[in-house]
Amino acid sequence: MSTPKKTARLYLITGNHFPFDANDAWWNTDMTRVVPPAKDWAHKAARGILAKLRDQNDIAIGDVDEAARAEIVKSIADIIREARNDDDARAQVRHE
Repeated sequence: MSTPKKTARLYLITGNHFPFDANDAWWNTDMTRVVPPAKDWAHKAARGILAKLRDQNDIAIGDVDEAARAEIVKSIADIIREARNDDDARAQVRHE
């Protein structure tokens, strides 16, 4: 039986093996391609979220143009970073 943690881990790995924000040239090469690295933990998380959404909603890479894919991942990563910053700021206020 899959747990939520295992499922999350699976999509984190999948999203970074098959990054939604990779350019069209990357997607159109064979399986020997080198995966573009995530910029940081939030970028990696955004890719995982999109892997889950793609799997659930049958979204094909060709359905979304390259620039839009990159912007979607960037926006999600920015939101994730901001949520972390917000939680850190609130925790700091509580401890003062």
